[in-house]
Amino acid sequence: MRNDIEELQRIPFRLVVIDESQAIKNPTSLTARSLLKIGSAYRLALTGTPIENTLLDVWSQMNFLNRGLLGSYGYFEKNFIRPTCFVLRRTKKQVAKELPPKVEKVHYCEMAPEQAECYEKTKSTYRNEILEHVSQVGMARSRLKIFNGLMHLRQLALNPVLKDGDYEGQSGKDDEIRRMLQRAVKGGHKVLLFSQFVSYLSVFEDMLQADGIEYSYLDGSMDEKERAEAIKRFQENDHVKVFLLSLRAGNAGLNLTAADYVFLADPWWNPFTMRQAEDRAHRIGQEKAVFSYKFITKNTIEEKILDLQKKKTHLAESIIPDEDSILSGLNVQELEDLLA
Repeated sequence: MRNDIEELQRIPFRLVVIDESQAIKNPTSLTARSLLKIGSAYRLALTGTPIENTLLDVWSQMNFLNRGLLGSYGYFEKNFIRPTCFVLRRTKKQVAKELPPKVEKVHYCEMAPEQAECYEKTKSTYRNEILEHVSQVGMARSRLKIFNGLMHLRQLALNPVLKDGDYEGQSGKDDEIRRMLQRAVKGGHKVLLFSQFVSYLSVFEDMLQADGIEYSYLDGSMDEKERAEAIKRFQENDHVKVFLLSLRAGNAGLNLTAADYVFLADPWWNPFTMRQAEDRAHRIGQEKAVFSYKFITKNTIEEKILDLQKKKTHLAESIIPDEDSILSGLNVQELEDLLA
């Protein structure tokens, strides 16, 4: 649509429909601005997640549907975004009562000895560097250093090879996920395996090939045709037992009811994003109970992320924060806890 906007805006459409309309949640984005140039008598927006970040998401979608209904952005911000607000919503349990149960479990993994040594050494270095930097220039001006440090520790908690290609040691999480995958496949189940890190999905590609397990694969670099083929392969081929998905590319808009197991290889800052990933399998059309496992490496930042999520749960109940907003909302004590 963005690429063809010069042609599309010349056509007097009767109806314009946008699916997954949260894609225009940012009114300054090229997608949202281009869409407003298309003329039509009627407009329809469909989304299961009208609010992902803030109430601005709602204003942007309504600005497409019925411009002016919620006033200007300045008016809306002053009267609705800044004051305390209430969001009336229906949960999936209320809407889709026929869905089978979803069982969520946290599955803890031990680090391999050489992995633990690498993690502790790196953590000590970052802790000293980051906290010293924060004491000198403050939290706001240290965000990039904080983000890079925490990202590095998250990768080490998965497998140090993600940061060091020469690492030849073991990964406790690799071994545990592999064991659980083999058990699930042997039991006749289909599994969705999510990770934020495409490089970690590559680790499991090698692993599945070595184990002779057929799989499908999806990440953000794939076009629509490749995505459709990957989804069809998993949904319709009984021999394809595992679907490897990057969290960003596969956490919304997909119906993957062939799976009844969901493995979340690494915790995301925003629990809502993880919940969306789980619900790729727990959707209308699912006839089996869905089992979701969050794999957490003990004594690492992954445990601290879960603790942070619990403390900030109220943020995710109505106004859903993104990763940026959670990190920018850290105080020094919370940062020290993450690096402890």
